[in-house]
Amino acid sequence: MKRFRQSVIRRRQAGFELGFTLIEVMITSALLLVVLAIVLPQLSTSITNFDNARVRSDASDAAQVAMDQIQHDVVSSNVLYIDAGGIVHLQVFGGSVSSSTTVVTAVPMSNCVEYQVSGGTLQRRSKLPAAATWPAGWSTVITGVVNSTQTGTPSVFSVTQNRSLAVTLWVKADTRTVNAANPSLFTTTVTGRAIPKNPSSTTGACA
Repeated sequence: MKRFRQSVIRRRQAGFELGFTLIEVMITSALLLVVLAIVLPQLSTSITNFDNARVRSDASDAAQVAMDQIQHDVVSSNVLYIDAGGIVHLQVFGGSVSSSTTVVTAVPMSNCVEYQVSGGTLQRRSKLPAAATWPAGWSTVITGVVNSTQTGTPSVFSVTQNRSLAVTLWVKADTRTVNAANPSLFTTTVTGRAIPKNPSSTTGACA
């Protein structure tokens, strides 16, 4: 019996030292390939879905920031109109300064602001009322605007009685592609606090 056990142990040790056979390696590799074929597509789909959700969330956040910027400007504005070229004009007030170093007189500070949509991009620029000309460059507020012209359907901007600015933005959910399918809609209507109901002039100091 003792010799038999020693013989079994020696055979097991000899088998262990020899390692896996070629058939065992092939079977293990085949099983591994099957598992990878099942897992990898699901993992890839999960990563893609997560990335797409992140991009849509970023686009939504950017659109909301743009709407907040427009609301802030309009609420503080005194002049509001759209010219023949479809550009929105605002005279935005904020804070006040002293008109003299000796006499303290509060004079409202204002800034002239324009908005336009060009090439799928909502743009903004500003100047002081005393400036003779507008700067040539525009700053980008948001990209991926689908209704990219004021004459589109629906129009991006519309004004009521020189008081309220309605904004309708259709923004691409995925700005990485040119595909404009399933855009997100953002709308708001803002009334300027300092705008008279029947303004005598639509241009004011920001002509």
